[in-house]
Amino acid sequence: MPNKLDDKTYGAKLIKLFAHLLFTSDRYSLNRLADMLGCSKPTVIRLVRDIQDVYGAQIEDDIQGRERYISMKKALRPQPAQCLTADEATLLQMCKSFTKHLVGPDFNTMVQSGILKSRQLLPDGVETSADLFASFHHGTIDYTAHQQTITTLIQAMRDLKVCCITYRAAMDREPKTFYIKPLKMLSHNNTLYVLAQMAKTPGRPYKTPRFDPLLAVHCMVQVEMTDTPFVFPPNFDFDKVFDKSYGFMQEDHFKVTVRLTGWAKGYMCERTWSRDQKIKENPDGSADITFTAASESELISFILSLGDKARVMKPKWLVGEIKNKIQAMAKNYG
Repeated sequence: MPNKLDDKTYGAKLIKLFAHLLFTSDRYSLNRLADMLGCSKPTVIRLVRDIQDVYGAQIEDDIQGRERYISMKKALRPQPAQCLTADEATLLQMCKSFTKHLVGPDFNTMVQSGILKSRQLLPDGVETSADLFASFHHGTIDYTAHQQTITTLIQAMRDLKVCCITYRAAMDREPKTFYIKPLKMLSHNNTLYVLAQMAKTPGRPYKTPRFDPLLAVHCMVQVEMTDTPFVFPPNFDFDKVFDKSYGFMQEDHFKVTVRLTGWAKGYMCERTWSRDQKIKENPDGSADITFTAASESELISFILSLGDKARVMKPKWLVGEIKNKIQAMAKNYG
């Protein structure tokens, strides 16, 4: 016999189910509701009956084929003035589906709640569905344990307050503590980062770093928002900084020319790697692409991933670095 749900857990599931039925016009299968609420189908039926008996809601319960479907009659839902179109609601569902693996389950629940509330603003007869979209991803990070960190960083960015960060990078044995001015949170390759400026550590002289820090959220052991305000950089333009060169880590910029053949030619030539890139078609069918890069390590990894369909032509020092990498990799399989 399954364990009996305590009142708090049962109440939370009751509210969640009631909100889904109230704010949408969807017909939910019993199996889908059980998965969504994380409980058994008999528990779902018990929740539906309580909604009917206690709140007087008119629930439609019908069976089609082998599936049992639950919905709430439209007449009981509030009818506010229309301020949301079907296309807008659909795009919200698309954005949620594409990013749910990044924000974590707690934030994802909040996002879904907001979408459900917004959907009641749709006119009668207009339907939207989250089933139209999906996101394929692998190598993801579970941000469940970092929800408070994200919340604190968002508040600090909104209030323009310096944060004290305890940070441990992947290769560090011990964490380091320092102060930052958080400017923007961004995602890259299924990972959340914070772009920041270094702030003065109390009691220590300030030394201007060569590059602004780009910090992985999951490496933050602790984040504390201080009372110290900071001024947002007046000339800061994120798109200009990250759109003009290849590489996530913005280091020293350099020009690179890569000769491409086969599928790598099609892949690279149909994309923009820097705003100043140039493509030259060669008589033998290959193509030379020249662009600006800002991260040597990222570029080398990317070129190696293209296999024998890509060859760096310039600069010479980069050609040497790639040769050394290939030789080192060959030794691993010797």
